[in-house]
Amino acid sequence: MGAYPSSEVVPGDVVKMIAGDRVGADIRLMSVSGLRIDESSLTGESVPVHKHELAIEKHDVALGDQENMAFMGSMVTQGSGMGLVVGTGMKTEMGKIAHLLQETENLVTPLQRRLEQLGKTLITVALLLTALVVVIGLLQGHDLRTMFISGVSLAVAAIPEGLPAIVTVALALGVQRMIKRKGIVRKLPAVETLGCASVICSDKTGTLTQNKMTVKQLWSGNEFIHVSGSGFDLAGDFTKENMPLSVESHPSISRLLSYGALCSNASFIEKETKKKKKQSLILDGDPTEGALVMAAMKAGFLKSSLEENYRRIVEFPFDSTRKMMSIIVKDPQGRSYVITKGAPDIVAAKCVRLSLTEEQNHFHLNGIKR
Repeated sequence: MGAYPSSEVVPGDVVKMIAGDRVGADIRLMSVSGLRIDESSLTGESVPVHKHELAIEKHDVALGDQENMAFMGSMVTQGSGMGLVVGTGMKTEMGKIAHLLQETENLVTPLQRRLEQLGKTLITVALLLTALVVVIGLLQGHDLRTMFISGVSLAVAAIPEGLPAIVTVALALGVQRMIKRKGIVRKLPAVETLGCASVICSDKTGTLTQNKMTVKQLWSGNEFIHVSGSGFDLAGDFTKENMPLSVESHPSISRLLSYGALCSNASFIEKETKKKKKQSLILDGDPTEGALVMAAMKAGFLKSSLEENYRRIVEFPFDSTRKMMSIIVKDPQGRSYVITKGAPDIVAAKCVRLSLTEEQNHFHLNGIKR
């Protein structure tokens, strides 16, 4: 959202977005350049959506199909764009969801409904029996005060005080049985409902994953290099045929990792965790590009240092037509390079030869089409 905080944005403002920005309002896009936005918080789609500025002629378009809109709370993963603010605060799609959450009613489980019905039945029966005992005692000539105390005592004794404890213990045992079946239950009353289910239908696992990707294997010099570690963790080694590998002694691998980090718009931000009191790396950008940057960091190549030596001149963002991203950089000697990453079949189709020498192990591209 540029240098302006989202709290100061009002309808009618024109804002610019680049990779790494979090959208602070609902925006009608006016111009885009390879813009992709992660809308998983709104639509549940784990894949970033490709955006355009064209008008949509249909009416009542679903939220996930409004490709000419950028919504509040979503994250720009690739490219850039500019648009007109059309909604802020509670008037955004995210605001509508927040309003619905405030109006939702807590649903009760079948077990809770049956226990409530059982409680009403027991109270009704206890009151009837109490009244019957009092009436019979008065007819037999007993004192009213004595019969009233006897009726109240009978009513209190008729209510099973241990019922809540028994139900809680039974549900706790059910939770333990569900754990053995690798099922996690957040609320005890849900055990009875889940235990009655025979078929569970679930959507894709986008909300169950950590949205982290890791480079596990490199191909360089007609050889495969394995990379250990997982997620966005700097711990990891490079091995070839189960033997440790020094990246510094292999210029081709160094070039491959550094070029992968340069040809990406992702970066990592250090953030101190409250519990462990240590620095953790938070990704700012697309997870795929973050995996490339992290692989370079494992070899000791920081993206900030690389960008100081290789100044980016032009960027051709990834789009569904080209299926690859290209940048033109200039080294300290003033030489210009074209670095490209993308779909293997598209990149390989543009190659005219492959040099397998250790000094010059890289693709020679037959031109880069914008």
